[in-house]
Amino acid sequence: MQRNVYLVAVLMFSLLLTQCGKNETWQGASKQGVELKESDFKLSMKNGTFQEYLVVPDGTCGAESGIKANPQYFFSACDAGELRMFILGEQEQEIANASQVLNWMTSEFGTYAKDLKYYMEEKYAVSDYLIQQMNIASGNGFFGVIFKLKTSEGAQVSVLVSNVSEGIRNVVDCFGSCSDESRDCAERWVMATPPYAECTC
Repeated sequence: MQRNVYLVAVLMFSLLLTQCGKNETWQGASKQGVELKESDFKLSMKNGTFQEYLVVPDGTCGAESGIKANPQYFFSACDAGELRMFILGEQEQEIANASQVLNWMTSEFGTYAKDLKYYMEEKYAVSDYLIQQMNIASGNGFFGVIFKLKTSEGAQVSVLVSNVSEGIRNVVDCFGSCSDESRDCAERWVMATPPYAECTC
């Protein structure tokens, strides 16, 4: 399959557009929640191995369920809802103290809410959207988020934002067709050292 890669500097971040390949889907996680300790978790974010996390709304608010972000933290789009967080990998587990863990992450790296808002307005001319899911890669000073969004018009959009260095962001937005027309082109983390993104179907 032909790959097209475009690198465009936009203010303080870059945009990578590329064609799609194959995708793997998340299969779920165990029902046993694990409680993470702040000191261990913060140390792993700075010096530890890379880990992927999944964040989703708990679904108590039906169609209004989703994730909102401001520059400091992520929160449920509805008052009655909560966010659920899972460790992905060989032993998938739910994190019992999800809100605390998200706060530890964002106190260190922020939420990329401004970068996402700017990109959605510039690329899609959309300012009204709801985050449906986040795939976060973190560890050894790296922090990146794949945002899966739904716009007010019902369109599904997926955008990845990660840190390159202080004040510089990398934005990856996959486009193109998939051989299986029922699938969408989307970003996926490859958990290498450091993690990188690829476009998949």
